[in-house]
Amino acid sequence: MKTRWTWGGLLVIGLLWAGCASAPNEQLEAAQRALQAADSAEADVYVADLYRAAQDSLAAAQAEIEAQNARFVLARDYKRAEQLLQFVAETAQQAIQQVAERKEALRAETEALIAEARQALMQTHELLGRAPRGKEGAIALVSIREDATSVEAC
Repeated sequence: MKTRWTWGGLLVIGLLWAGCASAPNEQLEAAQRALQAADSAEADVYVADLYRAAQDSLAAAQAEIEAQNARFVLARDYKRAEQLLQFVAETAQQAIQQVAERKEALRAETEALIAEARQALMQTHELLGRAPRGKEGAIALVSIREDATSVEAC
C-alpha cells in the first residue's frame, strides 16, 4: 500500500513539474537580437511595414509572457508567446533580406534616372549649338548655358 502511495505521489509530483511551463526567455532574446539586426540593416527605412509588424509582434509576445507570469504556476501556457516570438524572428530575417533587395532595386532605378538626366543634358547642349544667335535670344541662351553647366557640376 505504501509503495502504491509512493509511486502515486511521485507520479503527481512528476506531472506537476512537467506541467509547470517556463517563460521562453531564450526565444525572447533571440527575437530581440533578430529585431536589432533588422534595425542595423535599416529595415525601418526600406521595409517599414515588415519591420513594424515584427516590432508589434515582439511587444505582443512580451505582453503575453507577462500575462502568463501573472497566472497560477500550473495554469501557465506560453505557446502563443512562443509562436509570436518565432514570427518576430522570421519576420526580422525576411526584413533583412528584403532590405538588400530593395537597396539593389533603388540603386538600379537611380542609375537609370542618372543616365536619363545625362541624355537630357546632351540634348540640351546639342540644341544650344543649333539655337539662333540673335539679340533677343542671347540672354535666354546664356541663362540656359549656365543652368546646364550647374547641372553638370552636380
